[in-house]
Amino acid sequence: MSLVQPLVAASDTLPAVLLAVLVCQILWFAGIHGALIVTGIMNPFWMANLSVNQAAMAAGEAIPHIFVQGFWDHYLLIGGVGSTYHWLSY
Repeated sequence: MSLVQPLVAASDTLPAVLLAVLVCQILWFAGIHGALIVTGIMNPFWMANLSVNQAAMAAGEAIPHIFVQGFWDHYLLIGGVGSTYHWLSY
């Protein structure tokens, strides 16, 4: 785990989030399902960060990692039907 610890720590930074979104969009532009590719690559890092978050929450501490699977799903991948619901109210 010590060899990949710098990668796990870097996966929760703003440049990592922006890079993941950029790669996802470039893959979509190329006709490849970008979200599935990026999710497959980032999932081990998200799970490591999520386990740290769970331990911190169980100890009553602040949650240290923001960029986990839920953040990706609910804030960065909003699109399609999810971002067009507001048009129904017009």
